[in-house]
Amino acid sequence: MRPILFVETKILTPDEMKDFVMVKCCYCGEEMDCPRSMLKEGMKHVCEFCADVMSEGMADEQIKRCSKEERLLSDYYKDIDDMALTVLLAYPPDEVLQESMKGVSKERIKRGSFFHGAVAAFDLILHTAGPEMLMDIKKSPRFDTLCITEEKIAKMQKDAQREAKKLMGETTARNK
Repeated sequence: MRPILFVETKILTPDEMKDFVMVKCCYCGEEMDCPRSMLKEGMKHVCEFCADVMSEGMADEQIKRCSKEERLLSDYYKDIDDMALTVLLAYPPDEVLQESMKGVSKERIKRGSFFHGAVAAFDLILHTAGPEMLMDIKKSPRFDTLCITEEKIAKMQKDAQREAKKLMGETTARNK
């Protein structure tokens, strides 16, 4: 869970939206835009990555180091979301629960919770085992079996139709 950083905010006028200057993050030195109207003497400027990693009691060097790591790992966040979505799509709906909850959007809550759990798991892998392990998982044949493509859907539909015809043929033969 990333800490929340409360910063001074204000609604900018259209003129203020046009007048930005480059400032440097006081922790890592990353350059970023800042409205000129928000520049104040002695004000610290904090980039998104430093804000994401900082927590109470952290030393400046620790924030800088963690920010650098976060910046490198952020390239993999899209992969984490894609992988979590793949797992979500492969997760079969529970028909019994779905039937008992008719008219209530519990299924959406359940699937959303599952998705966020998958994101947390992949995020944990990224931050503990590293990006190479995360990409190894994404490229693994076992993970690939979870991916539902248009071709797989078409094949499942054809298989289901074949199975239905077969069952209908057996039922017709038994009824004769």
